[in-house]
Amino acid sequence: MRSFHIPATDPNEHPESLALALLTVLQAHASHATYDDLAVALGLAFMTCGDRDEPDVAAFADLARDVALEPAAELFGVRVRPLHSRTTTETLTASPEFALHFRDSYVPLIQRAVAHGQPVLAWRGWPTPADRNWGLVTEADAAGGLRGVVPGCPDVVPLDSAALQCYVVEEVAARSPAPADILACGAAGLARLDEECADHGTRVAGAFAWRLWGDRLRSVSDGDDSGLAPHRSLARRVCANRQTAGRWLARWAEVANPSRAADQALIEIVRALVAGLQQVIADLETSGPAAAGEALAACAEADGACLSALQRVTR
Repeated sequence: MRSFHIPATDPNEHPESLALALLTVLQAHASHATYDDLAVALGLAFMTCGDRDEPDVAAFADLARDVALEPAAELFGVRVRPLHSRTTTETLTASPEFALHFRDSYVPLIQRAVAHGQPVLAWRGWPTPADRNWGLVTEADAAGGLRGVVPGCPDVVPLDSAALQCYVVEEVAARSPAPADILACGAAGLARLDEECADHGTRVAGAFAWRLWGDRLRSVSDGDDSGLAPHRSLARRVCANRQTAGRWLARWAEVANPSRAADQALIEIVRALVAGLQQVIADLETSGPAAAGEALAACAEADGACLSALQRVTR
């Protein structure tokens, strides 16, 4: 098994653990991919998701991160195989029954993969403070113990409870895709997420996720700082992702076609959206839910324009 090390990055600037875990795989194979490349290809730089059954707004930022994982990984030369389908695992919870099922059914599969030099991308099951992160299982023992690396933990740590989603990294032949293909992959992932949400009652994306977020924010009372804290967490995460999109788009436009009007329009929309999200964060810190709600509504409108512009650019 190769040596895998999670890149040392600022979690406030690079918050997406799946992008970091996949980057860890690629860097072990001498890839020149960046975090921004992967966050865009996975659709995370543009994603807003929510769940009507999830009481914690901050947890919205962890939903559906792998919606474009298989095509995005393939784009960079990584073949991954899901151990069970996304639609099956979306509704799983960390229950005792599932923990037993994971131990009996999936731990042997992960052990076999690791024994053949194939690390496994895993969501959840890692120790606090990384318990909601994606990580990479790289070690296994005969007794069923699994260990690996995960953003948020500096050393190799155990997978100490059931992971809710797992993908075996079967083969890596690292390559550098064209920027247009990276952006198109992310846009296709977002479209796929919209289709999945249309088929499932509680999960929402795009405009519906912004509306759910706004409804939750309006239910918070003035002066309820603990009630606002999850909204601050989500706003920072979404803002960091849009900043990733802005950085990547600006770099691509300089290299690919700096005069193309559609690309420049998308960059300007993303910049305005970042500014709007920064205002939401400021209002959540100082002005309360009413002012933050108004700023959030403006962001929702800007995000709709952003997604429309993204589809135009990637046609």
